[in-house]
Amino acid sequence: MITKKLIFYADRHAILDSEFMIQSKLCPVSSVSKIATSFLTQTITTGTLLDISLHEASLRNGANEKLILEKQLQTDTLALIESFDDSRKRSLVRKLNQKCSAWLSVIPSKSNHFDLSPDEFRDAIALQYGGTPSNLPRLCDADSEEFDVNHALNCSKGGLVYGRHNGCRDLNCDLLKLAGLKQIISEPILRESDDNGQNGLRVDWGVRGFWKPQRQALFDVCIINADSPSYSQLSLDAVFTAKKNTKKHHYLEAASARRASFTPFIATCDAVLDIEAEGYLKRLAVLLSKNGNRHTVRLLVGSEPESKSVSYAL
Repeated sequence: MITKKLIFYADRHAILDSEFMIQSKLCPVSSVSKIATSFLTQTITTGTLLDISLHEASLRNGANEKLILEKQLQTDTLALIESFDDSRKRSLVRKLNQKCSAWLSVIPSKSNHFDLSPDEFRDAIALQYGGTPSNLPRLCDADSEEFDVNHALNCSKGGLVYGRHNGCRDLNCDLLKLAGLKQIISEPILRESDDNGQNGLRVDWGVRGFWKPQRQALFDVCIINADSPSYSQLSLDAVFTAKKNTKKHHYLEAASARRASFTPFIATCDAVLDIEAEGYLKRLAVLLSKNGNRHTVRLLVGSEPESKSVSYAL
């Protein structure tokens, strides 16, 4: 019942995307719009001349009502979140603060692989609220451990960890091709292995001319499950910093020796991006726009900080 109440809270203070809520006619902000345009509506229906001063006063009244409503929605949403257990509360607060709902306002087109099946959509909504998808198996088919969402996202034997990693790598290579860049290499070798087959290095993708003309840019991705028990006592910023420093310690010196740049791409499974990953996507959006892919730019950046395409890939 609490989750159902949370779903029906709208605008920026709910976990669902405001655009989705408006399209579903669940958004109480529509009443504020009626207040703001009440004088204009009356003028049109009666056929009288528009008094600009009265119309502006109506707009100001609507804006004030919106502020009051937003504060009330924020208070009510946070109060609802407080009623959950600590692990679920942590997940909901993260998704609320980071606005992890871009995928909800995407047109479900087949060409972009955004057409979720009914089961996929229901599972995604359950995960959005920190819940558990229905009909999960009791045991993991890879290691026979007890199966839940955290195990599915952490199990290195089940294939999902590698699947989301490789999906993100392949998506970025495809987007770089759309941006018109050349010499895009999936998993380029950064350092050859020694005679014993040890100490070799390779990153996830590389491209020439991304940050600077003719300079090779190298990227390596790390997608983490922010709800993993091992991160329960750490802030998300601390987790991002630790993962980023590990990547740079591992790859930066070898990349610099080749006069290449190195950028770690760190993100959570629910598409919260580290600041360097956000910078990468913004630069990619600029390159896509210059190459005439404005529709792809809207899908990539959208109206929220995280990428809608990357949200689906993760």
